[in-house]
Amino acid sequence: MTPASDRLDAEARRLLGSAFDVLGPEQRRVVDQIVRRGLIARQETVGLPGWSARLADAAGRIGGSWIFVAGVSAFVSGWVLLNAALLPPSGALPFDLRPYVLLNLILSVLAALQASVIMMLLNRQAEKTRDRADHDYEINLKVELEIMGLHEKIEAMRDRELADILAHQVELLQELRDRPRSSAA
Repeated sequence: MTPASDRLDAEARRLLGSAFDVLGPEQRRVVDQIVRRGLIARQETVGLPGWSARLADAAGRIGGSWIFVAGVSAFVSGWVLLNAALLPPSGALPFDLRPYVLLNLILSVLAALQASVIMMLLNRQAEKTRDRADHDYEINLKVELEIMGLHEKIEAMRDRELADILAHQVELLQELRDRPRSSAA
């Protein structure tokens, strides 16, 4: 083992009562940061998403907006108006006769795709939530260990202060004992 790994192992045993090798990844990062006196707090760590994730994000932003609702409503209204009101008086055959089978197919495909995009967005959100929870755990663990260290230092200071006071009192008692007694009648 290297001196650095020995130090990590010793610190892990002191702080958590376990060898560094058996700790989980979050606990290892915390012990490593304590040894290096580093920061654990960080900003959003989820890396840049790939093209599919960016596409899902964009589709989710659009699909979850009032603009999308208004657009679909306008599309369906236009479809019905074109098929039922505008084309028959002109003599042209409607391209989608009632009960609008083609429109139903288009809306069903749209709903299926939108459900898939929603699932992708939920998966990405769950990943971000897990990452934040892991990060929060690391910060909480480091704070707890640092507070324990502060308690140890305060107790050591208190013990030294009590030892100094006790030593001073022993000196005073020895002075009183060694002082000649005045003889009283």
